[in-house]
Amino acid sequence: MDTGIIISLLGVVVALIGWLVVPGINHQLSLKRERDAELRRIERDKEARQQAEADTKTGRKRDFTTVLNELQVAFQSAANGELIAKHVRSVEILSRAACKIEHDISNLPDFQRTLDTYLSLTASDIECRDQSAKPPPTTDARGNFIPGANLGWQKPCRYDLGRKRIKELLDKLCELANQP
Repeated sequence: MDTGIIISLLGVVVALIGWLVVPGINHQLSLKRERDAELRRIERDKEARQQAEADTKTGRKRDFTTVLNELQVAFQSAANGELIAKHVRSVEILSRAACKIEHDISNLPDFQRTLDTYLSLTASDIECRDQSAKPPPTTDARGNFIPGANLGWQKPCRYDLGRKRIKELLDKLCELANQP
């Protein structure tokens, strides 16, 4: 065979290989690019979902903290006689707010224990009556008995201690809610 024929046959073979192999390679490359693009899109979507979930979690924690702050302001500004009624109203508000954030709490047992303590406060826990107080004497200066002198007497309330107890529990809830 002549060299020219060999060269032209080689050219034909190269052309045939180019027509058969190169499109296949290009097709494989385009499939790989599409697969990589799909994986990047999936990863981006996953990151966006995680960010949205973190934002939602942060939003719920922020809302809960706002509720706690509003309750603290309400308790600090409440008159002594209103403290028990405000606590009774706050129980439902705090219960609803705590249900929304319960899944976001990292230390759930402590949070639940503190919440239960707050929710179970009674009027006597808030009044904190002075147990060492003695009733007024039932006699006058001359020693004469005065009927009914201490009939309606009650030990004095120490609302400042009850207010302090409420504040400590709300602060603890806020701290537990905002732990990472």
